[in-house]
Amino acid sequence: MDVGIEPVTRRRTDIRRPARVAVGVGLIAVAVTAVASFAAAHLERRTRQQLLENQSRQAAALIGSTIVALETPLHTALEIAGAGASPAKVSDFLSTVTRPGAAFVTASLWRVTGSTVMALLSVGAAPALPASSPAAHRFVVAASTSALFQVRVVAAGPVQHVSYALADPASHLVVYAERLIPPNRVVPVEHGSAFSDLNFATYLGKTTATSALTTTNVELAHLPLRGMTSRVEIPFGSTTLTLVTSARSDLDGTFARQVPRIVLVVGLALSVLAVLLAWYLARREREAEATAATIFDLYRQVDGALAEQRSIALTLQHALLPPSTPVMEGVDVATKYVASGSGVEVGGDWYSVIEVEPGRFAFVVGDVSGSGVRAAAVMAKARFTLRAYLRVGHGPGEALTMCSDQFDIMQDGHMVTTVVGLVDAHRRRMRLASAGHLPPLICTPATRAFAPLRTGRPLGSGATSYTETEVSLDAPDCTVLVYTDGLVERRIESIEDGLQRLQAMAFPAQMDLEDWVDDILTQMQPAAGPTDDIAVLAFRLASS
Repeated sequence: MDVGIEPVTRRRTDIRRPARVAVGVGLIAVAVTAVASFAAAHLERRTRQQLLENQSRQAAALIGSTIVALETPLHTALEIAGAGASPAKVSDFLSTVTRPGAAFVTASLWRVTGSTVMALLSVGAAPALPASSPAAHRFVVAASTSALFQVRVVAAGPVQHVSYALADPASHLVVYAERLIPPNRVVPVEHGSAFSDLNFATYLGKTTATSALTTTNVELAHLPLRGMTSRVEIPFGSTTLTLVTSARSDLDGTFARQVPRIVLVVGLALSVLAVLLAWYLARREREAEATAATIFDLYRQVDGALAEQRSIALTLQHALLPPSTPVMEGVDVATKYVASGSGVEVGGDWYSVIEVEPGRFAFVVGDVSGSGVRAAAVMAKARFTLRAYLRVGHGPGEALTMCSDQFDIMQDGHMVTTVVGLVDAHRRRMRLASAGHLPPLICTPATRAFAPLRTGRPLGSGATSYTETEVSLDAPDCTVLVYTDGLVERRIESIEDGLQRLQAMAFPAQMDLEDWVDDILTQMQPAAGPTDDIAVLAFRLASS
């Protein structure tokens, strides 16, 4: 009997042992699956949060550059008024920033002496904060005692305005301006911009109360934004602009959102088949494929982010350049800006043409060292300041001299090279002054020569004075080419070699000026494209 029972007992033990192993492996596999699914969900959420924050920081950088562009005209108006310009000249400049479609709807100039406030002039629409009101006096007096420009929201019935005030303590002058907030505070978003994948709302101050809302791209009923959000505080003069964003769509793709569910389902399947080595190897193969797909997707997202940053940089750069050149009788003008092929930051090259009066115009071509939003801010300051001095009648040397103490490389981190010219088309004479910039090239059918400049120090290297040089433009078909160093510089040759190549360029007198500039750019650029930004300005006087 004992002999007959022993084999049956052993058989039952052999059956139970694989079952216990299978149950144990299954329980471990289920636990691992649950942990992996939770970890995948956490990682996916953290990735979405990081992508949202990165997108929000790019949007905040664009807003910060817009704030610089708003502050620059106020600085320029103060500098014009502080330099002793007539009220009419100041009013003319303020009119350019309050016309339809410009930055502001109204602007005023005040003088503050102690607690006494006097309104000197006003342009544009009637201000929402009346000049005679106690609130306006308090706002202007507060601005006169602060180094920052003051910001507040002013209500005019159902319409709200953002008010700005900036003071010059030396002259006791204050510039006041207002910018219109859309009536329903909802603004359209341009496709392809830093905001196109975001729901956003901006608030004046650190609060997100509805009363502090300035702009948004969602219906007011959907505020405040809910779910996964990002918050960025942007310095805005005397206050703060708070940007709150949420994702309009899946920033990391639909597949990434499904990863936790996929991990859970696959894990449960693995729990059933975990005892089979072949299935384990198949699972490892699928995990490797999923990892490769994730890496490929991340590379694609990085490429997209770089392309988007490049697009933002070019948009901001072209926004800082003049939208058009003035049309002047007897003068043909051509301009061109070419961005470097690899940079994703804003460059500091610019050009500008200003008609001083009929038959006389001024031009400026310059280059700010380095790149980025800070370089763009220095470029905007140099462009608007020189433009203002030239518009009110100062000559090239005098304008550069007045600018020389307004830039400091120790504070700004950038130097500015620029050449300034004043052309009398009737007399066919040109006066030039240079702050460390390359000389213009003067071309005729017979000769090509660089203007004989006495080059001064770049702006930012300290206060100094600049000498003017007068050049005759009497030769028939005389054409002047002004450029930044990106046109002639190459890593494999000296700057002198680049200048000689430019001087040897063909000059067909009958060629259209725009076509000639395009031809020069094509011949001067390396095959791989420019390694530095290029700004070019050319003009030709009509034959007398």
